[in-house]
Amino acid sequence: MSDYFVFQSEDLFLSKFIAIGIIHALLSFIVIQGSFSQSRQRVLFLPASFMARILPELTHRLGASTVLGVSIAVLSSFSAVQLGPQTLLIVNAAFLTLWYVECAILLASGFFAKLFGDELPFEIRFFVSFVVMVNAGYFTLMFLVSLLRAPKFI
Repeated sequence: MSDYFVFQSEDLFLSKFIAIGIIHALLSFIVIQGSFSQSRQRVLFLPASFMARILPELTHRLGASTVLGVSIAVLSSFSAVQLGPQTLLIVNAAFLTLWYVECAILLASGFFAKLFGDELPFEIRFFVSFVVMVNAGYFTLMFLVSLLRAPKFI
């Protein structure tokens, strides 16, 4: 695991963490905007009324997602440099878990509710959406691992 950042230039190191930030920013925007679209009670475990006052428009939500993505990229960079690549993967896995569990909840009460209607109970719809999102989270984490191990960006 110690060969992640051996002989990598600072530009390559920076571009990898920019990609990590973009991935987390997109996922956070999907969760925030999806929660507002479905009129959920909570957005990112915070009351929706509080989030609606802080992020009333789409541009505010894009800005907040960008700030979250940059914050996670900086935290990932710090954890990689100071604590090692294993900590980097754990930090990213934790945030990916947060995004994809929220997406599973949104998917169960949004897309799958319209797809299956009243034919399936909510628990089964949630289980199906959770399985789909666990797979998406796994593939995203494996993409990040292969991105970090790559000797060049393109």
